[in-house]
Order: sequence, then C-alpha cells, then structure tokens
Amino acid sequence: MTAKALADFCPGILHAVPAKDGLLMRLRLPGGRLPPATLRAVADLARRHADGGLDLTARANIQLRGIRPDGLGTLVEGLTAAGLLPSPMHDRIRNILVSPFAGADPTEIVDLTPLAAALDRALIADAALADLPAKFAFTLDGGGRGFDPGGADLTLTAVGTRLHLSLASRPTGQGTTLEAAARAGRRFFGCDVGELAVATSTQRLEALERAPTAPGRRPAGRRALPSDVR
Repeated sequence: MTAKALADFCPGILHAVPAKDGLLMRLRLPGGRLPPATLRAVADLARRHADGGLDLTARANIQLRGIRPDGLGTLVEGLTAAGLLPSPMHDRIRNILVSPFAGADPTEIVDLTPLAAALDRALIADAALADLPAKFAFTLDGGGRGFDPGGADLTLTAVGTRLHLSLASRPTGQGTTLEAAARAGRRFFGCDVGELAVATSTQRLEALERAPTAPGRRPAGRRALPSDVR
C-alpha cells in the first residue's frame, strides 16, 4: 500500500473509513484528556449512531466503530457541538501525547499537560500545519515514569531543568531549551509551530534551574507549568 493510500485510510471525524462492521472514526484528544461532560456526549452519540462502544487507541484517542452511513452527518454535527472539532482542516493532525501518569507522577520533573493544550492551540492557529501527515505525532515527556510514545516524530523530554528535542526518536543534541526546540521543529516541518508557548514555559524552566538542588540531581517532586499556559 502506498504512503498516500495509508494516509487516506487514517480516520478522523471528517474522514470516516470503511471497516467490516461499518464506518470507523477517530477522535483526537490532545494530551489524552477529556472533560466528563464531553465524554458523556461522545458516549451518547456512539449509542445513537455507532455500535455504542468507545475504543481507546494506543495514542490515547477514541475510535467509534459500526457507524451507520445514514447517521454520519448527525454524528459529525454532535461531535463538533461537543468541541471535538475546533478546526476542521486540522482534524487528523492533532496527535499530541503526554504520559498517562502526567500530573500524578511524583518523580516527574515537570507536568507538561498544560503545554499539550498550548501546542494544540498553536497547531490549529497555523494553516500551514494542516498539511502535516495524518500520523505525525508529538510527544511531551515530563521526565518521570517511562512510557512508550509509539514512534513519535517530535518529542520534547524534560531532562534535569531543560527540555531536550528528538526528531523521529533521534536526539538532536541542540534542543536544550523550549525556544531551541521550537526553532528545530520549524526546520523539521518547514513551518512555524506557534513557538510552543515559549515565553511562559521557558520562564518556568528557568525558575527550576535557579531552584537550589544538590549537584547532579534534579528537583524532587512534580513541577507544574505556569497557570497561564492552559
């Protein structure tokens, strides 16, 4: 199967694909977070227009299966009303992963969940990024308990008091700050990633760097990003 054919088969809200049990749709959940009210809305729509199940994918997205063709339009309208399609043109490229333990792991250096939301806003604000491949994935790793990012294309990993950038799972050796990571990321896709909330996140990392710690040791406990990065 060609790369184009594989891309065409990658499902989204606006790109339901045929399967043995009906149409299949994938809902992107940047950071793997979903408010309870939105989850209830998705479950109700799945009962009315699909097989009633919610499949959780390896990238912490949700798949709906067994979608009936005559209910597809109403399903899309319902998911849009629930806030799951903030930008139709970016439907399939909002693949942003964080550790499932983020915010609850006492060993992580920094909780990057707020940065996932900031990155999502940056993605959908940039029309050029809608041309990224449908399977292109970003991973934000706060440096705590390890997890499998599933072959991410761009990864930011907290190491000590810095964020290190890897492209296609290979360390760049130059993304030691968030600002440097943004520059390298722009070179990687050939367009701007909205600076990845550089100012506020870099301020927090600089604060971590100034915090008194024993030589060669990282700050203990979970460190949150600023409240203004939501």
